[in-house]
Amino acid sequence: MTQDAPQRTEGFVNAAGGALVAEDPTAPPFFPGLDGVRGLAMLAVFLTHTSYLTFAPESAYAVFLSQLNVGVLIFFMMSGFLMYRPYVVQHLRHGDGLGTRSYFRRRFFRVYPGYWVALAGGLLIGFTTLDSPLAWIANVALVQTYFTDLFGQGLPQAFTLVVEVSFYLLLPAFALLVRRVGGRLGPMRAEVGLVGLTTLLGFLGYAWYSFGDPPSALRVLPPWLGLIGAGMGLAVASAWAADQPRVPAVARIGAARPWAWWGVAFVAWLAVVLFLGIDTQESLFASGKPGQAMGRYVLLTVTSAGLLVPLVFGAQQGGWVRRFAGWRPLTFLGSVSYGCYLWHYSVLWVLNDTWFGKYGVEGTFEKLVVTGLPITILLGWLSFRFVEQPAIRFGRSPRLRRRSARPGP
Repeated sequence: MTQDAPQRTEGFVNAAGGALVAEDPTAPPFFPGLDGVRGLAMLAVFLTHTSYLTFAPESAYAVFLSQLNVGVLIFFMMSGFLMYRPYVVQHLRHGDGLGTRSYFRRRFFRVYPGYWVALAGGLLIGFTTLDSPLAWIANVALVQTYFTDLFGQGLPQAFTLVVEVSFYLLLPAFALLVRRVGGRLGPMRAEVGLVGLTTLLGFLGYAWYSFGDPPSALRVLPPWLGLIGAGMGLAVASAWAADQPRVPAVARIGAARPWAWWGVAFVAWLAVVLFLGIDTQESLFASGKPGQAMGRYVLLTVTSAGLLVPLVFGAQQGGWVRRFAGWRPLTFLGSVSYGCYLWHYSVLWVLNDTWFGKYGVEGTFEKLVVTGLPITILLGWLSFRFVEQPAIRFGRSPRLRRRSARPGP
């Protein structure tokens, strides 16, 4: 999505100039660079998974490409920011709150239709299998990672969707809790305190996963609340700064020198690559030495925040960082990133394990990128154009809104 083409995606309106204040808190402003960062995150995930399929662990490039799985963490932090900001705006402006039914309806039609089509595609081509009624029910409902017996079934990248859906389900209750506490302590104190506590619990949850053995139910959302909570913290700071008569220090710091923020992000990511000794095939889940996993989590949180901060504060037209984040190819990739994410593993599997093997072609990294990336983007666009957009429009249809507004029996 670009500034020149006002449209809605993920429920966020493209406001002229990337203004931080929206007239309607239920339709928060579009931050022009975030679609570009979403596109970068998708590209990073694609390159990481391609490297897993093609590079030997001793390859000089493998360690760099493997840590591009930071793209997943960027998605989590962006989700925390974008999903929570409307609630913060309503709370700080003493609004009546957001409609819970309409919220869940929009989330359902944004997530599930595209996912179901991609899951069906993976099953049809033989990329994945579901070997029991429980596997079918859990994968269709996006709760499969709550069941350890279902590991390896369904789309492997869908574990992040289970995290997202879990977050979506809890967010209205969390926002209500913040409003209740805010009635006693004041809105801003409640926001800072409870969002800060959530973020801390996320870091503790990942530490428990790294050093201990938590129950399976606590391995899904809690380890990632550090990233999501940090995004929610950015939402609090952004919404608060937008309502101040003068630009507060937090906004000035966030807006100043975008290149420095991205520099910090790059240095933190490079520290993971060069100094932590992470195995090239190690997933984002804690494995290997616990201290390494925890150090990576902290540093990649810094990376994610460094990329986002200059894109949610200040005028969004100035500087090469914001221009690059608003570059049309990146924003287009960001707009179709959900479909790309859903389909990319299936594309890589077909090319590497089936097509290349059938014709006796070695599936090198370069060949997979050159062939797989265009196909992935095409499928992502088809998913967005013919599945996701119609589903989003249907979820916002007046008929459904009237139906959800009817009183119960």
